[in-house]
Amino acid sequence: MTIRRNILLSLDFQRFTPRLAAVVVLGLVVAALVIKTTAMAPARPVSGIEARILLDRAVAHAAAGNLDALCRLGGSVNACRDSLGLTNSLPVTPPSIVDSYPAAGLQNGHVLVLEGDDGLGNRYRTKFVVYRSGSSRIVAANPVFWSATE
Repeated sequence: MTIRRNILLSLDFQRFTPRLAAVVVLGLVVAALVIKTTAMAPARPVSGIEARILLDRAVAHAAAGNLDALCRLGGSVNACRDSLGLTNSLPVTPPSIVDSYPAAGLQNGHVLVLEGDDGLGNRYRTKFVVYRSGSSRIVAANPVFWSATE
C-alpha cells in the first residue's frame, strides 16, 4: 500500500509541477514589470511655488550668513562653494522675481529669473534653476542666486 501511495503522490507532483512553475514564473515577471515601471516613472515637475519656497530658504540662509546651509540646498556642495568664492558679497535685500517658467531641456525643472543688488550695491540678473534630484529632493542648480548672470 505504501509503495502504491508513493507512486500516486509522485504522479500528482509531476502533474502539478509544470503548473506551479508557470505560476511562479508569471508572478516573477509581473513583479519585475511593476518594479521597472515604478522606477522609470518620471518625477513630478517642480512647480513655480516649490521653486519660490526653495528660493525663500536660500535667501534666508544668505541673509543669516549660513553658507553651509545655503550650499546644502544645491545639487553640489562643492560647486556652490566655488560659486561663493566668485561673489563680491552677500546680498542684503531679497531679489525680485521677474519671470518664472518650466525649464526647457531640464526634465522636471523650473526657472525663476531674479533681479537684485548684491551687498556692494551691484545689480544682478540671474536664473535660479530648480529641479528634482535622483532622490526626488528639490534642489537648486546653483543656490548662490546672486552669483551667476542670465
